[in-house]
Order: sequence, then C-alpha cells, then structure tokens
Amino acid sequence: MAQSVNCEYEPGIRSEIDSFIEYQNEKISDFILNFNKSEKCFCLKILMTDYEDEKIQTIFQKLVEFIEYKSATFYIREENDYSIEYFLLSSSKAQKGVLLHIEFMSSKEKFYELKTSA
Repeated sequence: MAQSVNCEYEPGIRSEIDSFIEYQNEKISDFILNFNKSEKCFCLKILMTDYEDEKIQTIFQKLVEFIEYKSATFYIREENDYSIEYFLLSSSKAQKGVLLHIEFMSSKEKFYELKTSA
C-alpha cells in the first residue's frame, strides 16, 4: 500500500513531529528522529518518562491527529519485550503521504545506545 503513495522526504512533516514532541516534554524524556531514504520512512524512537501502555497509546493518538492526512490513515501496532512499535501510513487524495515507524522504548540503556550510534 505504501508503494502507491508518494512518501518522499517532506521537511514540514519533520517540523510537525519536532513541534509535537516539544509540547510533550513532561511525558517524553528523549527522542531520536531521522528519515530512511531507501524506505522513504520517518523513524521516531521515543523514551517515555513513564513507560505505561495507556500513556503510550495517548501520545500515539495525539501524534496521529497532529500529522495525519485526512484522506486515509492506517497503522499497525507490535509489542515486544523492550518496546511498543507503530507503523503508520497516512495519505491525501492526491496520494501524497507520510510513512512513519514509531518505537516507544522501555530501556534507557538501549535508547542511549541507539542515540550515540545515530
């Protein structure tokens, strides 16, 4: 599905995500945001102040409302031992969109390993 949508890098999306995170500073301890050119996907790793499922769901829903295109939005949620991940695709009627991989991480050590290697 993402292949039929133009998910090229859009600086405005990055700015919107940065702005959103800035206003969540009480709930988010730190984050890493980059763009994978080969996959045409924004990758957002978030270290929560409190790693609780309800808080993670709330942050995710607010972020979707903030950046989504109004035509179509789909997401998948996956959980593992150290994180909760969302894969989000949102597009306009003109097939312009955003592909976003969000990982809410429970381990500060793993998060900071990734941050220093980025």
